Amino acid sequence: MKIIAGGRRTGKTTKLIMQAVKIHSQIVCMDHLAVNHTKSMINILGLRGLLPPPITYRELLEGKMEGTDRKNISIDDAQVFLRNILGNVKIDAISIEKEDNE
Repeated sequence: MKIIAGGRRTGKTTKLIMQAVKIHSQIVCMDHLAVNHTKSMINILGLRGLLPPPITYRELLEGKMEGTDRKNISIDDAQVFLRNILGNVKIDAISIEKEDNE
């Protein structure tokens, strides 16, 4: 798992898109506004058709991923995703285990 961290408007989503293209993963966004923004960025970067269309967190949780064998996802704004799952709580810290193939 690759971690892309940075402040607002520092290119995190662009880097996530580039990573998703490399591994052909589906990008998961917080809402439809973010999905549309990500689709626009994909088009601007000339990458349309190179990865599955982005979906929302809710669509992921409802099992609406493209294809039945989809195993790779790239989560945009992961802290928001965690808050959506856990309820609107403040997350003070998280730990992440690095996978063996990294």
